[in-house]
Amino acid sequence: MESPQTEAWWLFREILKDWNGLSGKDKTFCPEDQKKLQSALERRFKREPLAYISGEKGFWRDDFKVNSSTLIPRADSEALIELFLELVPDKKITARLLDLGTGTGCLLLTLLGEYSQLYGVGADIVPEAVLLAKENATHLGLLERSDF
Repeated sequence: MESPQTEAWWLFREILKDWNGLSGKDKTFCPEDQKKLQSALERRFKREPLAYISGEKGFWRDDFKVNSSTLIPRADSEALIELFLELVPDKKITARLLDLGTGTGCLLLTLLGEYSQLYGVGADIVPEAVLLAKENATHLGLLERSDF
């Protein structure tokens, strides 16, 4: 994030989904909204990453659910997707992939999304991460071509 002000706007938009501070509309916060925002601010003041607060992180073309049982997908990791696309230009290739330490499943699921004939297995020693990767596969419509 660029600045504390940018983070504050982001938290408002992310936590209070229907709030639009730039429209000039007055918004009265209900007690539930106030509690959500207060909790998010307290977590951020403790330096908790924004992705953990929102529960999701964009990677490649999709949003992946994240939590503290996984690492947060990083833009740097997208270089691995780019390299795979460069090395394997045939989008109809039939193959099986194994993703060790799958975490959110972002690498495996992104490749399955790019290649319609791939099948993948994601493994992780953290049971909560495996459940989250499976949830991401379901959300992206890739559960039939993946196993965790």
